[in-house]
Amino acid sequence: MKEAATIPSFKPFSLTQLSALSGSVWLIDRKMKVIQLNLEGRNLSKAWRGKPFSEGDSFKFKADSSNFSILVEKVKNCLLKKESSDFEFRHDAQTGEFGLWKVNIKQVNNLYPENITALVQIIDISSIEKKMIQIQEENEKLRELAIRPSHILRSPLSSILGLLELMDEDQLDEENQKYFSYLKPLAKELDDVIKSNAKKMSIFN
Repeated sequence: MKEAATIPSFKPFSLTQLSALSGSVWLIDRKMKVIQLNLEGRNLSKAWRGKPFSEGDSFKFKADSSNFSILVEKVKNCLLKKESSDFEFRHDAQTGEFGLWKVNIKQVNNLYPENITALVQIIDISSIEKKMIQIQEENEKLRELAIRPSHILRSPLSSILGLLELMDEDQLDEENQKYFSYLKPLAKELDDVIKSNAKKMSIFN
């Protein structure tokens, strides 16, 4: 028969204080037991574990992921070595979707050794990360749209410049020589503009 979780009597925060903390919050004691959590923390633990944490549960995860092992280890280091942590935690779902969270772990109530507690605060930044990926993808499309005209124009313009070099100006009458004298510098100017734009766009690679 499964042993019922023992609910600790010591609780660092009042319900008002706990609800005022942003994100998902778990408080873990020296025995690696969950002694308090807010509603967001309950919902997140359900998403990660398949069932939510309850007060008195061991702070552990069934998910086969090294990320969860790292999270548990950082909580242990916080409790034993007073090591605070501030890092990003990524969890990939089987559906191909991913979640990204900002995790902050710090020690509280360290005046009494028996009451040392780790505060685990987790902020969901998945939407920000996904928005950044979307922006990067859109920027890449814009970069391709900006570069493409240079490639399209470069080839025929190179041919025109080559033909202009082959043309014998002396074979032209006076009026056509005048037009030819305008045509060659204009083609060269267009070539310089295309090269300049291509160089500017290369910084986005």
